[in-house]
Amino acid sequence: NVCFAHVWRLPFIIKVDTSLTDQIRVVLTQAFAFIVNVMVIVVVSPAFLPPAIVIIAIYVKLSASYIRSSRDLRRLESNARSPIYSKFGETLAGIVTVRAFSAERKFLKILFGSVDLMMSSHYASAMINRYLLWRFDCLGAIAVFITTYLALYSGASPGLAALAITSAQALVSSVYWLCRWVSALE
Repeated sequence: NVCFAHVWRLPFIIKVDTSLTDQIRVVLTQAFAFIVNVMVIVVVSPAFLPPAIVIIAIYVKLSASYIRSSRDLRRLESNARSPIYSKFGETLAGIVTVRAFSAERKFLKILFGSVDLMMSSHYASAMINRYLLWRFDCLGAIAVFITTYLALYSGASPGLAALAITSAQALVSSVYWLCRWVSALE
């Protein structure tokens, strides 16, 4: 027996439940990948542990800064997107009146101004994503360099050295997507 008073909320609940569980799954997957990559590097060359702690601390600091900025920019974008939908809906509902007074240009100018405002916050969001990736790539290059040096210096077998270097390269991707998905989950 379904209560019809709550049926209107069902699509919203399904959307939130599936989206939330998918995001949690991806965050946990990326966190596990990050931990495994660091562990592989440390097992192959234990001397990587002190630089790993420093690199992880820098990753955490950059991630925290990105998450704060991303949250604010998503809020600004959402606030800028809402008037677009309402103005467009109002214009469609009163299109006869708008045309009767030849006010199409006025309404288009208002709509385009709202779209420009929303796109400016969207562009800023895209740019902090690129900036974060650039920063993470720089740290990843340092991690790969240190891993390569330590693997060669410690005399690890070529297979283990290649595994450590590949894990150091995968470290960048896993930490970047972990940061992005934690931000989306928030």
